[in-house]
Amino acid sequence: MAGNDMSDSETIRSVAVHQDDVIRAHEVTLRTNRSVVLRVTPPLEGRKRARIHEETAVSGSDTVGEEGESNPIHIEPTALLTDAPPYPEPDDTVPGESCDVESHHDRHERAVDSWRASVESCMTDQTSIDGHGSVDVHVL
Repeated sequence: MAGNDMSDSETIRSVAVHQDDVIRAHEVTLRTNRSVVLRVTPPLEGRKRARIHEETAVSGSDTVGEEGESNPIHIEPTALLTDAPPYPEPDDTVPGESCDVESHHDRHERAVDSWRASVESCMTDQTSIDGHGSVDVHVL
């Protein structure tokens, strides 16, 4: 890498993520009012690891900080998934009219487990990051 070449020294080429982190971030974002992302921290170059992170008003996601310093990048979990199925709602998993709470809970839990397993196959191998273009995604 050239020392002052911005395209080499300040460009992310690939991001490594844990599959469970992506699924968990996606599920929490769908089911709550919290924003959970995959966060890449500076230096923003080469191969980077993205970790699960709850976005808050103070955490921000700007790509350039004070005096040209890079801030962390936040990647939405949906940017790492293709054609993810909809999350199973409790109303969709009611087994029938004579259903008790426990059997409904068990049925819904199985539906969520099945949803998580199906999302595993939706992981993408590339995504786009503002200022860095298309980057490879390596699922751990």
